[in-house]
Amino acid sequence: MYAWTSLLGERRGGPDVSQYAAPARAEDLGRLPRTYIDTGSAEGFRDEILIYAGRLSEAGVSVISTCGAGASTGST
Repeated sequence: MYAWTSLLGERRGGPDVSQYAAPARAEDLGRLPRTYIDTGSAEGFRDEILIYAGRLSEAGVSVISTCGAGASTGST
């Protein structure tokens, strides 16, 4: 909850949060490009990230998803 509040403030959980701020809210993920997702086990959004990666895969998007121990390095 802390991470979402930090990002969205009082809009957290509300109906007017854009799918660009919270991509998991998008209904159609099928037209997105192939995706690489790197997260760490201590990442504040980890669960949402892994659910999103699963939804992308179910929509037919090619996904490479890694989840390492600790925090993600954030490097590209």
